[in-house]
Amino acid sequence: MAGPTIDNFAQVADPTGVPATASLSPNTRVFGQLGRVGTAVDFVVLVPPAFVFANWVAPNTRTFAAGVPMVSQSSQGIVYSPNPSPPPPPVVPTGMPLVIAANPRLVTT
Repeated sequence: MAGPTIDNFAQVADPTGVPATASLSPNTRVFGQLGRVGTAVDFVVLVPPAFVFANWVAPNTRTFAAGVPMVSQSSQGIVYSPNPSPPPPPVVPTGMPLVIAANPRLVTT
């Protein structure tokens, strides 16, 4: 059974206990006592110790807000870092340029 409904992004925390610092939500109509009700499409930002994002993968299955599944204390999400691996070093060509092109006069049968 689902736990209490999340109605403030500060109620969300990552596995190490770091609370969320911001949330992006398309929900503009359904409110709880502390703020907007959390839905499955909410995007949560967790800053310290690393800048990471989170979104929901296991929301409620029977409660909806504006047609979108709500999230509660028992909902689960995934946390990931938007920072990709560092880019590879640039390739600097050396030597004379070489152009390889097909000979239009060469006919193969």
